[in-house]
Amino acid sequence: MKFIYTTLVIIILAFVSCNSEEENVSKTATEPITVQVEKVSASDENTLKTSGKIKAVNQAQISTRMMGYIESVPAKVGQEVQKGDVLVQLNSQDLIAKKAQAQAQIAKAKSHLLNVEKNYNRFKNLLEKQSISQKEFDDIKMAYQMAKESLNAAQQMQAEVNAQLGYSIIKAPFNGTITNIFAEVGNLAKPGEYLVEIENNQLFEVSTSLAESQINRISIKTPVEVNIQSIDAKVPGQITELASSATTAGQYAVSVQLNSSPETLKSGMYATVEFQVNKATTSQLYIKSDAIVKQGELRGVYTISSQNTAVLNWLKLGPRKGDLIEVISGLSANEIYITSAEAKLYNGAPIEQK
Repeated sequence: MKFIYTTLVIIILAFVSCNSEEENVSKTATEPITVQVEKVSASDENTLKTSGKIKAVNQAQISTRMMGYIESVPAKVGQEVQKGDVLVQLNSQDLIAKKAQAQAQIAKAKSHLLNVEKNYNRFKNLLEKQSISQKEFDDIKMAYQMAKESLNAAQQMQAEVNAQLGYSIIKAPFNGTITNIFAEVGNLAKPGEYLVEIENNQLFEVSTSLAESQINRISIKTPVEVNIQSIDAKVPGQITELASSATTAGQYAVSVQLNSSPETLKSGMYATVEFQVNKATTSQLYIKSDAIVKQGELRGVYTISSQNTAVLNWLKLGPRKGDLIEVISGLSANEIYITSAEAKLYNGAPIEQK
């Protein structure tokens, strides 16, 4: 009897404990997650700002059109050069030998043509006097044509050799400064392989891009100011290129040429480009970039439903602006979104604002 009583007590205590745990679990499961929120900000400023990199308008990476061993590299990094200055010299001994052969062939072909031409003129006179047959004249006429073609072939060979000799001397295509040298004496240069990099530092431009919500707000005539913070300079500019189609990232390329070039300005410096535009007919929307939720290629943000639950909204985003990022679609102005949460959020999670 005592054993039965003890067993009943244990069962009752276990039942009470299970009920208590279920109540705690249920309570925990429905407990709202505390979150911090912000409102979607709207901007209708008459200035578009974007960042870009300074580069020279005239710049070139020079390669060779022939294969050959590098014999000398007269150019040095930072050296000012003039158009036509020699930058790299390839070994051309075999080409010089071919040129001598071509010249010898030309001399031989000229001598042979001179002799055949004399015979041709003599046979022509004899034919007029009917002293030779037509066949004899035709034979000498063919020999004369072949002699001229032989000379022409030899001259073409010489022209080809001269062109190849020209390829062995790499010259500056314009006045500028040597910014990089990849060639080393003794290395084998190959066609298409960069040997020297040169740029003219008289004209500079900024390469940047704009989102689809911004590109229609500017034109070639839009006033531009370029701010180069590293040298504390602001320079007016002019739009020179405006892409009509977007890249795979949805951005439209824009090139802005600087109206002047400060002495301390160098390629590779970063700049902020300010486009002076009319106010947009529709406001640009921004949210904090650290509120973005990423799932593969998708980007979204959590908002709050009328039942105080989290709802994940997928967005189409534009460029960043400091710690903000533009929202092209998916949210509306002044809509509340969640910036941070004390626990992991999910669709339908009960929440309370901090």
